[in-house]
Amino acid sequence: MTVNWSTLQEQNNDYFIVQRSVDGNSFTSIDTTAAANVPHAYSYMDQVPLLGASYYRLVQVAMDGSTSYSDTMSITVAGDVQVSLGLRPNPSTGIVYLEMTNADQGKIEVSIADASGRPLRKWVFDKQGLNWVQTISTAGLPAGTYYMNVKGPNSRAVRAFIKAQE
Repeated sequence: MTVNWSTLQEQNNDYFIVQRSVDGNSFTSIDTTAAANVPHAYSYMDQVPLLGASYYRLVQVAMDGSTSYSDTMSITVAGDVQVSLGLRPNPSTGIVYLEMTNADQGKIEVSIADASGRPLRKWVFDKQGLNWVQTISTAGLPAGTYYMNVKGPNSRAVRAFIKAQE
């Protein structure tokens, strides 16, 4: 998702803040861009856009600290969320750190299945933010190959791991 804007005239402009919101009311600053102070075309690439409806706006900050806001623009991103999922250490003897990076937020279901796909354990977590790390105990599982299944509101991923002898 790319946010483009241009200015016809800039005077005493310090910088722009790009803000994003999931509801159009509560905005989070996601980037800052220095002002050119001449007519200029700007661009910001949102590397991890939110799934579903998102709202963007600009805050223009003058040299004296005063601010003005652009109109709010809405976009909708459809489809599955890209997931970066890692397990460490692998092989593990008792604890596995589940590391997940994606825009998905909210209820995350995590389960461990054996090599035949039979579910053995299940957890539900609340993921907030882009990067998330969760400690998963493999204590009591016999040595062998297992699958960590992760399911979020808009994403799914499976990773194999080896449980070594404790």
